[in-house]
This record gives sequence, structure tokens and C-alpha cells, in this order.
Amino acid sequence: MTQETEANDALSVDVREEANASAIAMVSDAEEEVEGGGNSWYFDGRQSVNTQMSTCNNFKAFIKQHSAASVLTMRSNLGAKVVCKDRNIVKQLVANLMAQKSGQMSYTCNGKAWRTGNCGPGTEICAGCSSTCTCNSGFSFRPCIVNLNWGGSGTTCSAASQRLFMEIGGAKKTTTTSTSTTTTTTTAVKVTMKTFMLPEASSWKITSGKKTVCAGKGYTEWYSSIKVDCKLVYKRRYKITCTNPKIGGWTGGYLEVKGNKLCQKYEWSQGSNFNEYFTAR
Repeated sequence: MTQETEANDALSVDVREEANASAIAMVSDAEEEVEGGGNSWYFDGRQSVNTQMSTCNNFKAFIKQHSAASVLTMRSNLGAKVVCKDRNIVKQLVANLMAQKSGQMSYTCNGKAWRTGNCGPGTEICAGCSSTCTCNSGFSFRPCIVNLNWGGSGTTCSAASQRLFMEIGGAKKTTTTSTSTTTTTTTAVKVTMKTFMLPEASSWKITSGKKTVCAGKGYTEWYSSIKVDCKLVYKRRYKITCTNPKIGGWTGGYLEVKGNKLCQKYEWSQGSNFNEYFTAR
């Protein structure tokens, strides 16, 4: 396409009748480290269109978890990769995606033009592109468009089957507190909430003595991995209290701290709360 208007018309075409149209998305459980720390999310090309509705919802939930991010990476399993490390620009890009902001917004980060804007029923983010909602040689991410033009690297309309990753994170923070006799290191430990069924009434808190160190509640996404920022002291012993007064358990969900699956035994009809002790390592 040579005309932007032609591209917009083509990109907005609804092809739900197609049996093998665009993409399915899911939260990635990959163990690889994301640049700057954070979570990775991906979607695959050439899957059923019917699954794209949940794909779009999963993407929105992923974005909402990272409003304070400082590093944003988009990459393809075919080799292409673009990175923005400007905290202010990353925060603005993420805010635009969260708000599904209409109209094209443009920024320059790490030598490339980054843009957000509406494309079809969803919001697009692209890097190295001349405009949003066009078929050009940049890197585009359109998980909510619900047709064949879901983006990609190089060709961004009806692209070759590939896996597109979005990685959002921020630098891990470590602080050291010194006294006359001891030195204590507090590190941002990787903590992930793994929801299963009926997580809406689930909550938890981690305590040290009488002090609450971190806590969480208000989960709406089933079968999801949700990153939690929690500062724990290495080798210190903590208590976690998990609650769900409606069903008396987390139905298979758990809080993962450095591979330790906490409250996994708190399943069904086991009372309004469940306590467990663990050591941060």
C-alpha cells in the first residue's frame, strides 16, 4: 500500500469469518530475565480469531500492571528487537496503551520514532514506523485489531507467522542499611501471584513480626501470572497469611517467591485464612 488512507481501510477490515486469521495471546511463564527486570507477554501469529478477544483482554491486564515501568522492549522470534530505556517516554507509551488513547502520539527514544494510536478496534504501538495503522517496515504491535494485520517486524500487514514479545520492566533496586554492628541487605525479590479459579475474594499479606511488609488483593483475572514488587530481607523468616472467606481457599492458586509456592495447599473449604512460614532466599 502506498496511501495511508488505503492502509487504514485495509487494516480496519474485520475478518472474523476467516478460520485461520490472526493471533492468540497469553501471559508468558518463561523464566528468562527481562531487560531491566519485569514481565514478558507474547502472542503468536496464525491462530483462531475467536481467541483474540481474550488475547486483547489479557494484553490490557498485562499493561495495567506496569504503569511505573522504565524499560520497554518489543522483539520477534525472527530476530528483530527494539528497546526504549527512557523512563518518562516508557511511562507515557504505557499510559497511552492503558487509556487506549485516540490520535497518534509520537516520541523519539534510542534513535527511533515510537508511536501509539488507534488502529481498528484497538490501540497500536510501533517503533521505526512512519505512522500508526500503516503497512510499513517498522515494528508494530496490534493485539486487539482482531484480523490478519496484527503487526510484526518488517511487513506489518498479513505478516509471516511469528511470535511477538513485549517486555516491560524497571531496574531492580537494592539498598544497604548499615549500623555499628550489622549490615542488612534488602533486595527486590521476584514475587508472582498465580491465580486460578475465583480469585476475586482472594487476598494475602507477608509479615515480619507485627509489621506488614507487602500485601495484595482485588484480583479479577483467572489463570494469570501477576508480578508483585516486594522487598524482602535475604534469609529472613516471614509469615504469609492467605485469605478467601467466600470459598475457603485459592482453588489451586499460589504466591510464588523465588520458586517457593506459598499457600498452594490452601485449596477449597479450608477456612477463611491460611498461614504459612517461609525464608526469603
